[in-house]
Amino acid sequence: MVSPQVQSTVNKDTEAIAAYLKVIKSKGANAQELKERSAFLSQLQVHLKDQPKTKKSFRAAVKGLLDESDRYEWTFYLTISREYFLFWIDDVKTIAAVSHENGFSLNIPKRVDQLIDIDRLREQILATKFSMVEKWPLNNYAEAMRQDRALKETVEIKLMLAKMIVFKLREMDSSQMNAYRMTVNVIMPSFGSQEIRNLFGDVSVEFFPFYDGNPNAIELMGD
Repeated sequence: MVSPQVQSTVNKDTEAIAAYLKVIKSKGANAQELKERSAFLSQLQVHLKDQPKTKKSFRAAVKGLLDESDRYEWTFYLTISREYFLFWIDDVKTIAAVSHENGFSLNIPKRVDQLIDIDRLREQILATKFSMVEKWPLNNYAEAMRQDRALKETVEIKLMLAKMIVFKLREMDSSQMNAYRMTVNVIMPSFGSQEIRNLFGDVSVEFFPFYDGNPNAIELMGD
């Protein structure tokens, strides 16, 4: 027999999925999009079963599901996971803000035709000239790492990963609220190494406050 507490959690998760799909539908998602997102979230719900409502447990569940999935579908899964997290933790205030700013993504291909060639991307970055606007957050991020006494090699590797985000952001509509996150989701599946994917995920979180111009960016690096 399922305990009342477990049944309550299952019901809340089912309600969270329904609420997310309702919002996405209101934004213009078609029947196929809703079907694909619903199928993914049902799979994710299995990994989230009995887990505490924390970012750490959510990320672990998403990682577990991604490990079972085709990397060519990861951009779709990462995007949906990011949006659904707010509903899973019932963050009504942030959901309203994201919805108001059109922060939900539509028309996302479930599967990309090809992954990014990371070696080619690195060559492009080495050959490119970043604008002053682009260099400002990159330089501040690098300086913050040096102040934190990071090893020179670590600074160079993490700065290159941050440059990948900045470089690929050129292909996005910068006015979109979720442009940064979408860029991260596009790049992430292209790394073959789990270790580098984890590091890239850390860099994407650390670097965002610098990219966003947050005056407390250095302090946020430790969060």
